[in-house]
Amino acid sequence: MLVGLAAGFAGAQAPVPAAKPEASTIPVLMLSDIHFDPFRDPAKVAKLAAAPVTGWEAILKAPDSATQVADFQTLQAACAGAKGLDSNEALFDASLKAEHTHGPGVKFVTISGDLLVHQFDCRFATVMKTEKGYGEFAEKTASYVIKRVEAEFPTASVYVALGNNDSSCGDYALDMHDRFLSGTSKAVVDGLRGASAEDVAQAKTDYEAGGYFSVELVAPMKKTRLLVIDDMYLSKKWATCSKKADKSDPAAVLTWLKSQLDGAAQRGEKVWVMGHIPPGIDVYATLKKGKTCDVNGAETFLAPAGKESLADVLEAHADVITLGLFGHTHMDEMKLLPGKNGGGVAIKGVASISPVDGNMPSFTLAKIDPATTLMDDYAVYVAPNKTGVGGPWTREYGFGETYGQKVFSAASLKQIVGGFRADPQGATAVSQAYEIDFDPLYPIPVLVLGWPQYVCGMDKMTEAEFRSCACAGK
Repeated sequence: MLVGLAAGFAGAQAPVPAAKPEASTIPVLMLSDIHFDPFRDPAKVAKLAAAPVTGWEAILKAPDSATQVADFQTLQAACAGAKGLDSNEALFDASLKAEHTHGPGVKFVTISGDLLVHQFDCRFATVMKTEKGYGEFAEKTASYVIKRVEAEFPTASVYVALGNNDSSCGDYALDMHDRFLSGTSKAVVDGLRGASAEDVAQAKTDYEAGGYFSVELVAPMKKTRLLVIDDMYLSKKWATCSKKADKSDPAAVLTWLKSQLDGAAQRGEKVWVMGHIPPGIDVYATLKKGKTCDVNGAETFLAPAGKESLADVLEAHADVITLGLFGHTHMDEMKLLPGKNGGGVAIKGVASISPVDGNMPSFTLAKIDPATTLMDDYAVYVAPNKTGVGGPWTREYGFGETYGQKVFSAASLKQIVGGFRADPQGATAVSQAYEIDFDPLYPIPVLVLGWPQYVCGMDKMTEAEFRSCACAGK
């Protein structure tokens, strides 16, 4: 089966739709899962800890220490869960230069979370031989990543969501009003260029409370509000820093989100929602568990807060939401949340800069219609290799030319997903294009191993809906 599919990957693409004039759209850069690693040369860590964030770039770009290779191998071995390499300074720097080259004049930048390297806590304790200073170092690392992006695009607004690795007390662990939030708020708020003083002040207050904030998207976007959430609180893996239960945290996130969505609807605004962990089914974890067709056999990314889930809230407000942006999986993806009253919410899963999962580092450049607030088109750019250096970052594909759609919307995704579902063998050129673009590193795309189940996960948000789709006839 794999050989047969691989042989058919050269099939014709869908016809290219007529593009809107460039002047009617604005360029926007979308990033996710940078996972910056300040520990790649362990000998530099003490210097970084002692230096202000403004001094980090010079330290990181200085020549590696004579013991860098051996020291880093020791660190990887000590943190036994290490599964690969995240983004070092060289890769991060190369990505910024490529984004600048391919995206001149971007109006704003979105970052869908996970600024910090995996196993940050283990790496810090191993290198520094103490946990003292861990929180401050995590905050400085996140601030460094954000400030580098802001410096690379000095005239653009930079909007940042936090991910499950973005914490000063461990992966998937964060409290409301946590020190990590107050320690990174300046870097986050500094990126809200062009926002009103009222929006900036409220964003600072809200972000320091729970990692969420609301801001009107910069002109020429028209009456469009960006709602940024820290949906780590909604993860099934989430824990407080004290490890004591606190059900108020996830409830607070959804309460705030519903209030903001209702307010935007009353004001006649359109809304973008950005978080890190996507709603719906974790198809990879589900298939890996091997109990897809059992009751409660499917794994969801997030857990409900009381009787509501993130998907429930978004679907109930599909009439005002024109785009959802998430990351977390590290792969280039699409999802469709069906609306409660028709329509739905189109979600773009933004691929990662980090190559830790074996994927090629990439970023997305979108063309946004300020009047409709819709994403008319986007293109994904990939690194020459997993280090990001040694060659140019090149355009992998464009949405319109690949899928024959004029706009990225709930309606267009309904057509695309419907076409995928009608092709359970993944035999059409469009299906195969998605399989390849999901992760271009592998000669035979990984999605061919579970294509029908993956497609079910694109628009089935609950365990029961997914099981009904994925296990039909079984």
